[in-house]
Amino acid sequence: MDPDRPSSPEHGVAAGERDEPPSAEEPGRSPARPLGVADADGAPVSADPAMDPHAIDCHVDDATGRLAPDALGWVRDRVHAASVQLCREHGVPGGEVRARIIDDAAMEAAHVEYLDTPGTTDVITFDLAGGMSGVVGEASEARRPLDADGLPDTSQALAPPAPIDVDMLLCLDEAERQARERGHEAAKELLLYALHGVLHCLGYDDHDEASFAAMHEAEDRVLSAIGVGPLFASDEAARAREANPGREGGVS
Repeated sequence: MDPDRPSSPEHGVAAGERDEPPSAEEPGRSPARPLGVADADGAPVSADPAMDPHAIDCHVDDATGRLAPDALGWVRDRVHAASVQLCREHGVPGGEVRARIIDDAAMEAAHVEYLDTPGTTDVITFDLAGGMSGVVGEASEARRPLDADGLPDTSQALAPPAPIDVDMLLCLDEAERQARERGHEAAKELLLYALHGVLHCLGYDDHDEASFAAMHEAEDRVLSAIGVGPLFASDEAARAREANPGREGGVS
């Protein structure tokens, strides 16, 4: 995907521009919003199902109280846009996406409670669609079988896809650490975590090399489609530049 690919008009990004989260130096900036999206005041992002068969209700709240309202609004809007994009791609009839942004202490507690694993993590996802009620992992892959390339095979679906119904916990402290290391904003990391969780609910996993690559390729494809641009590919390029500081791009 071209990282400068223009988004569609509904995402409010002009041709040739990247959709960036508001910075701390821009406290008055209002993030661009798709049609029908509420202001960044804690209200859910929603769309009219009569106008879009893949409409998503999207709720993102910041339990830490540390994100600026504009940054929280940016995350909410892009989680909504990415979820709608995925529903369209996979023929899923919309649904509901709920995410809560928490700190390390809360994530550590949840990690032990739900996965019996000590320490913090970036995201914990709960797939509630179609009667499921567990933490996302191998169980979610039953929603849609995978093809030979490790991608969800919609042509062999076990049943008509159920609407998305997902709860997620996103760790702000981890997002801030990764953002510093990778040279972008914590808001983008939070968006990436939420997108990763929704992809798990659609049957993607990252437990082996092929499925890992397919999942991250899907993340970058969706991020490019909504105007944000790829994050995983840009991280890989940055690591390659660090490993080969004298080499600029091109094919040898």
